[in-house]
Amino acid sequence: MARGSGPFMSEPAAQSPNSGPWWVWADVLGLYAVATALVWMKLFAWSCRARMSWEEYAVLGSVVWILYMAERIIDGLVWEGLRQERHTIAARRWRGLLSLILALSAGSALLLLYRIPQSVSMTGLKLGAGVAVYFMLTWVIRKNLAGLTGGLVACGCMAVALMQGNLLRMDPGAGAAELWPHLWRGALAGVLLTVVLVYMRRSGAPAPWLLPRKFVSGWIFAMGTALAPFSHLMLWYELLFSPPVLILGAVCAVKSIGIRLVEAAREEQPNFEVALIQRLYPWIMIIVTTGALTEWYASYAIARPLHGAAAAAALLLVILYALRRRISVPLYRALAAAAVIVPAAAATAFFLKK
Repeated sequence: MARGSGPFMSEPAAQSPNSGPWWVWADVLGLYAVATALVWMKLFAWSCRARMSWEEYAVLGSVVWILYMAERIIDGLVWEGLRQERHTIAARRWRGLLSLILALSAGSALLLLYRIPQSVSMTGLKLGAGVAVYFMLTWVIRKNLAGLTGGLVACGCMAVALMQGNLLRMDPGAGAAELWPHLWRGALAGVLLTVVLVYMRRSGAPAPWLLPRKFVSGWIFAMGTALAPFSHLMLWYELLFSPPVLILGAVCAVKSIGIRLVEAAREEQPNFEVALIQRLYPWIMIIVTTGALTEWYASYAIARPLHGAAAAAALLLVILYALRRRISVPLYRALAAAAVIVPAAAATAFFLKK
């Protein structure tokens, strides 16, 4: 069964932990995920005009690293089959990594109790429950406890979730002028429902967990980066379904799916699910890129940097995937991370000067 690489990434492939350039070790050590979270949190804070403390950045970076490394340790020690360098190294160094995880957890807990605003801490605890559900879902998938029905239900639920927010809360009198920037959500929901229909007509295929898991993990990651800025302004509903959060989650999912497909291309016989996603992935990239552009065009000036950075990231991921056959897998992972980090960092640097 295909495994994902959502914000808590892990993919099945065989490589040994050899010495390599710094950009390989940045991926092995989970630093790309931390950098992505921090630069996007800064951009969310600028767009919300929220003043963030260094403690909030420290907690976010620590929590993201802890979650990534925890999953890699579990993958390396428990999961059977071929692994990447990050899983093998995590398995070999699990004692040292666990000590660092415990130390960072204790430090983050103290900051949450004494230095972080209560509104941020309480919202973080609620999102933590969502992360726990994600890990439980991952365990269910790997134990094959939910089967085909569970995968189909997950696709359907994700399709419904995409239709929330502005798409259903728009003023009935506003008409198509308010609806068209969000049509990408319906198109993406259509891709998920297409997977459901294809699987319903094919018996014996593995459960379709790849897409829903990627989108759920991307959504959680986006909510985590926006959590503190939105909590300062008490934007609870927007933290779940606002266009910037949803489009960033979709971009993260596109990046993760692309990495999985590039690695799958090195496998001798990709399974039915991976083969299906390979055919749908160009449409997913087009939908997400178009969605980021339409959201940018229709958004208020204060939110345009967020959507512009997301659109730039989506375009860079499209270009990178087009060049995938000329790029090694480790370099592809590094460039995919850079495609999401650089636009947000550039947008933040530009607007902070104003």
